[in-house]
Amino acid sequence: MSYVLGAWNFRAGYLALSSSARTPAQLNTNGAVTDTTGASLQGALAPTGVPLGVLASSQKTFGAGVNYTFGPAVAGFVYSHTKLSQFFQTGLSGTFQNFEGNIRYALTSAV
Repeated sequence: MSYVLGAWNFRAGYLALSSSARTPAQLNTNGAVTDTTGASLQGALAPTGVPLGVLASSQKTFGAGVNYTFGPAVAGFVYSHTKLSQFFQTGLSGTFQNFEGNIRYALTSAV
């Protein structure tokens, strides 16, 4: 979702993933959420599978950002919040928050 009002640009998004997989072998190998063990990278980066992520029963992520343009400069701020439930079938959950500020300046109009 996005909204532009003059020099302001607002964006937001939400992602919810869930799976009944209990082990990495039970993940959908042809779906969007795959390969928790990194087996598809076997041979490309290492002789064995490369751990890529955390096996969790669900992931919920919300993110929002705002940019303000003034002349050749753009200043922005982004926030995201992720909650992972049931790490490795243990009942443990975790929440991650990310805050980011950024500035971009165009030295020429071609950049």
